[in-house]
Amino acid sequence: MATPERDDTRALTVVMHTAFFVLLAASLARYLARHAEGPRTPWIIALSALLAVLYVLGPALGTRLAPRRLAWLGLVVATWALLVVLAPSFAWCAVPLFYTGLRTLPPRAAIALVALLTALAVAAQLSLAGWPDPNVLVAPPAVAAVATTVYVVMQRQSARRDALIDDLVRTRRELAATERREGTLAERERLAREILPHSPKGMGGPPSPSPGPVQPADAPAGR
Repeated sequence: MATPERDDTRALTVVMHTAFFVLLAASLARYLARHAEGPRTPWIIALSALLAVLYVLGPALGTRLAPRRLAWLGLVVATWALLVVLAPSFAWCAVPLFYTGLRTLPPRAAIALVALLTALAVAAQLSLAGWPDPNVLVAPPAVAAVATTVYVVMQRQSARRDALIDDLVRTRRELAATERREGTLAERERLAREILPHSPKGMGGPPSPSPGPVQPADAPAGR
């Protein structure tokens, strides 16, 4: 049965996946519009297609931390990083990758990955700007910090809520078991009260009369 929390998570996932493909397509379109005849264009197109295919395979691997999921995430990040080196405009795809890393990795590893992606994005944007633009230096780290903080806080709140629900369910089961035991004991006591008045009297009843002394038989008459 679907819950509001699962519906919200599913909606957020759809939004992030859609945003990734939109940003990927926009970055590729921007590159082709400016460097359609460049020597790197075939590589950019091939890497973009590879990144799209890899990203599509992600949901099929689930969200649990498993070796194949880690390998997939490593391939996605490596492909994106290579694209950013060849075409800095692809740095905008980092934001959906934040979400992917936060969903896949433990908090500390996810934060380290977000920091790495942010550093690559900043370096790419600085190469495009051609000078140390303060907006480029501040904006990506700020966005990454806000996104990471919000996600981690939401996950912790969700974990605490799940733990509270588990405690309530366990308490309810224990209470139900206690009520069943008390009901069983009460039923036994009721049956005992109903059966006791109809039971045969035991040692407390009046004693049965004992037969009198045996009288000796009359002696035979004398001859």
